[in-house]
Amino acid sequence: MKESRVKLMLFLLWVLASSPIVLMGWIVGDRFGVGIYGMAIMFEIMILFAIFIYFSSDGLILRWYRANRITKRPDITKTVDEISKKAGISTPVVFVSDMLIPTVFSVGRNKKHASIILTGSLVSLLDEEELGAVLAHEIHHIKCGDILTGTVSAAISGVLTSLITTSMWVSILIGFGKKEDPVPNIIRFLVTSIVAPPAAFIVQLLSSQLREYMADEKSVYIYRKPQKLISALQKIQERIDTHSYDVNPSHVHLFILNPLHEDPFKLLGLNLPGYNLLFKTHPSTDDRTERLNTVSKVIHVGEGAKS
Repeated sequence: MKESRVKLMLFLLWVLASSPIVLMGWIVGDRFGVGIYGMAIMFEIMILFAIFIYFSSDGLILRWYRANRITKRPDITKTVDEISKKAGISTPVVFVSDMLIPTVFSVGRNKKHASIILTGSLVSLLDEEELGAVLAHEIHHIKCGDILTGTVSAAISGVLTSLITTSMWVSILIGFGKKEDPVPNIIRFLVTSIVAPPAAFIVQLLSSQLREYMADEKSVYIYRKPQKLISALQKIQERIDTHSYDVNPSHVHLFILNPLHEDPFKLLGLNLPGYNLLFKTHPSTDDRTERLNTVSKVIHVGEGAKS
């Protein structure tokens, strides 16, 4: 994505988020006789918030997943360095997280300030070349500037959706019952109804299935092993299909595959529609592998012509 378009989309998001808050500042200021000063104060607060998100959103995601800089796998850092040189970008910092989901994702604000996060479960699931293939996928995201919008939307919408779990546990702690009781789940459902739609809107506004297709295809031209990316995606999908993971839905657009299942929301004996579908941003793995097989044939023909 072009840098100018990224900046425009983030500016529009800031205007969309700031407008009601600034308006609220004007209403409160008018109520207390300070008029426009209340609006000016909220406007300044939103500018400071935007600056904070721009420079700190990647750090928030890294802390969220307790990611630590990788130190015990020099082979992985060497692979990242080699692929980054082929892609023509600075080598991103590599982190590892102990989260159970087999995934990889990248965060940061630009090519010079980028990080790749691997999970221990992914490292143990894939072989060396498959790992290189998914790292090339993430390095393309970094190269083309996808990481800023992905990181910012994950930080902002992630805070919103975290209120869902927080509201339920607060209701339990203040005496509304246990986790299985109706009242905490009713409160959770109400909070979900309020915060999930705007959080999903932010994610969808700044995400695109086309980016995943492009990262798949362009990474193949960097790493030159399309079948390894195909096998990696299939292994990850198989693990996701057979396991359930507790993950913030506002973060899954960062991951190489969506680990969410369409589980119903159970309330008072009823199976209500869940909200995970709102956060679907990835094309299906079958579609991705089909396109990669086409790219693989093109590369094979090209290499045959050269020889």
